[in-house]
Amino acid sequence: MTEMRFSSEEEGKAEAELKDKISKLFEREIELSTLRANLKCFAAEFLSQVGVKIVQLDEYRAKEQVVFSEKEPGDQKRKQEMETAFDKYQMSLWSFGETEEVAKIPDSFLISEDLKTLFLDVLWKVHPDLDPDEGEKLLQKKLIRDACDALERMDPDRLHSIILEWDESPDSTKPPQNLPYFIRFIRKRAQVDERGHHVKTEIREIRGSDLYKLRSKVEGAQKNNQILLDEMAQKLDDEIRLLEEANPNVSEQTIPVQEKTLPDPSSEAVELESFFTRISTLAGRGLELADDRLSLFIKRELENVTSSDLSKEERWDTYIRAGQRFFEQRNFPEAEKLFSSAVQEAESFDNTDSRLVDSLGYLSRVYRSQSKYEEMKPLYQRILDIQKNNFGPDHPETAKTMSNLAGLYRAIGRVDDAEDLYLRALVLQEKVHGPDHLEVAQNLSQLASIYSSQGRNQEAESILSRLIFSKERMFGPDHKELATDLNNLAMFYHTQGRYDEAEHLYFRAIRIEEKTVGTESAEVAMSLNNLAALYRAYGKYAHAEPHARRSVAINEKYLPPDHPNLAISLKTLASLRRAYGNYGEAEKYYRRALEIEEINLDPFHPDLAGSLNNLAVLYDTQGRLEEAEPLYLRALNIREKIFGPDHIDVALSLNNLAVLYLDLGRCKEAEPLFNRSLKIRKEKLGSDHLDVAASLEGYAALMRKTDRNPEAEELESKAKAIRVKTMKTK
Repeated sequence: MTEMRFSSEEEGKAEAELKDKISKLFEREIELSTLRANLKCFAAEFLSQVGVKIVQLDEYRAKEQVVFSEKEPGDQKRKQEMETAFDKYQMSLWSFGETEEVAKIPDSFLISEDLKTLFLDVLWKVHPDLDPDEGEKLLQKKLIRDACDALERMDPDRLHSIILEWDESPDSTKPPQNLPYFIRFIRKRAQVDERGHHVKTEIREIRGSDLYKLRSKVEGAQKNNQILLDEMAQKLDDEIRLLEEANPNVSEQTIPVQEKTLPDPSSEAVELESFFTRISTLAGRGLELADDRLSLFIKRELENVTSSDLSKEERWDTYIRAGQRFFEQRNFPEAEKLFSSAVQEAESFDNTDSRLVDSLGYLSRVYRSQSKYEEMKPLYQRILDIQKNNFGPDHPETAKTMSNLAGLYRAIGRVDDAEDLYLRALVLQEKVHGPDHLEVAQNLSQLASIYSSQGRNQEAESILSRLIFSKERMFGPDHKELATDLNNLAMFYHTQGRYDEAEHLYFRAIRIEEKTVGTESAEVAMSLNNLAALYRAYGKYAHAEPHARRSVAINEKYLPPDHPNLAISLKTLASLRRAYGNYGEAEKYYRRALEIEEINLDPFHPDLAGSLNNLAVLYDTQGRLEEAEPLYLRALNIREKIFGPDHIDVALSLNNLAVLYLDLGRCKEAEPLFNRSLKIRKEKLGSDHLDVAASLEGYAALMRKTDRNPEAEELESKAKAIRVKTMKTK
């Protein structure tokens, strides 16, 4: 293979591109540090005014439950209520932290130009993502963390000492790897892009946090002359006063010591985010309290929105703010009305005004949260048309919207349209970024998934292999970005029955993730789950179960009890228990996974349909057919609503329900379901697919049960021919 090289002119352009990217990255680094510092200042204000009163209220309620429990010592319900109240108090006390720590936080944060320049000097010298060499770069990562902390504390002396520490370290004079400039450029650019994506994600996550939302509500209320923190504190004071009046002697009660496992602020998982991790509990409580106080303001704002005194810009802003509040409260019908009004208002602005695209984006989020994919289509299409008009057809923003629209088409089963849009977006992205770029990789990954689902195995494998080679060029062979693509190729090999190749890739992904993000990370838990599913698929249950249990244990230890990743691990473990015939345990894990998904997912989410189907299959296996039927029906209803009547997942639900009715002797109800399932599978998968064989076999069993043996023999013969043909091609 010919080695790719840059000419001297191309090297100059490449250096200019990198310098521009790095400058933009550092601006985002400053934005992130400033955001964190300002949020910390607000947190101190919230804790001193409101958080301390939440702790006092929880303490009083815990003492109150101790008194009630002592009066009725044999009442288990009272005992449980006491333990719950104590846990709540202990968690809020831990969330509040040390008073001394809160007192050290400055009242405000304002970065001077000198401090900003000094921080940029540190970044240019030390930033690990500017070094294309592989390795752990532990000192660089530590110094960057220290620099961000120093910036947040407005400490120029510490920033000077970081520069000195780096200049005196052996790492600062380490010679670079002997790599061709082209490779060093690609790798360095990829690292900068990845860090930029990470910073952007962290900013987005902070802005999605309860603490940030609470600050936004407080600031928004202040514009309307509402001092929200004072009102929240007053409400808590009133609640405490009422409790004291009802039970005046409770304050003298002591709370018994109980052991409760709380996150360890010194642990690796919490170390970097200890303050924000800890305060999140109280911030969530504060957000609920703020929403209660703000409910009247939403009503007043909407009553005043038609006032002639308001400009169209003010009306648009009111619709968006009110819509966001209803969206956060999951009141989707009201949010939909308000964002629709915002769209109408934004249509009166200039054609290039970004608020119309913003409004359409907000409205599409409401529809996505309800799995209303058909309603999303015209919104994405309109956004795409606006961006083509404003930016041109070859702009990166246009390509992003194409990818979003492609994802929507895929979700509703319009796979050909999705493929076309992904390919068009890919051409634009490669034109702008070149072949080795994260946005290019994301589109390729989606195309590979489409090709795999269509049985276009050669195309899928080619893309998945290309992704791995591209990521190795961008990041090196042991970077965490690579683990995702190794997992994807492993899952593809899994579906093809190439178990040894899949196993090797899963182990490589786990090794990379354990090295780069920790042995008990969410990424490792997911890879372990995938490996367990692989072993289960070819009957190695003894190999599978330790990995499945380790995946569940990691997720239970580090994730909230209702996190979606935990549901995924539980379903895998449940399937293993079912395979062993331990139906009681399997049901427990399936039910727990279903409960988590009921909390997190829309009632018409495809993953929810899958979990309902899993539990129904378990009941079916046990002969609990009457319990299985409503679950199968609900899964079918969800899939038909989301995907339409002719989707491949609908065919699976139809087939399962048909088999159930056959077992119940309800042949008249089973036959049209078998017929419909078979028709969909032939159309979507081709006449020689194994799922078509399964439908033919089920349909044949119905024919025999209704004394139509010639028809049954014909169907059985077709099914056998498919299976023989499939075996020969493997």
